[in-house]
Amino acid sequence: MMKKEESWFQKHRQLLATTLIAFITLTMLTVLFAPMIRTPSEETNPSPTPTTPTTTTLPPYKPERQIEIPLDASPEDRLIVSMYNQGWRLFNYGTCRFCVVQHEILGGAYQYVNAIECLDENTMYLTQECQDLGIMAFPAWASPEGELHIGAHNFTMLSEISGVEYP
Repeated sequence: MMKKEESWFQKHRQLLATTLIAFITLTMLTVLFAPMIRTPSEETNPSPTPTTPTTTTLPPYKPERQIEIPLDASPEDRLIVSMYNQGWRLFNYGTCRFCVVQHEILGGAYQYVNAIECLDENTMYLTQECQDLGIMAFPAWASPEGELHIGAHNFTMLSEISGVEYP
């Protein structure tokens, strides 16, 4: 009886399976631990506190149109609409954890935020606009004068940095 010749795949399926498992494991470890890795420059230059502007300054900005504050607006909505009308912008980067926290803090008031997405979903890299502006930390609130305030901010902190009253 003649033995049937095994294909290359059948001969090497154990090696292929092991390689695939190793690849998946390394990918998962990279996704889990990459955000925890810090570069030497981050060690010597820690992120600024949320209420401290960074040294990066953007060009002054004024929105093209003003939003009317709804009559039934909550204090939070009034604060964010006022910030929008002054020219405040929020730079986000995809689903970064602090960007998600900022969105959750703002809740329904987020609809009034002048939000700029810095993640190019086609390339999964920083958009050219954000690269040109030098924005490298997220979320980043930009004042009308161009000062950046890095980090997720609650309504009280937003009131402090913008000068808009909030109860």
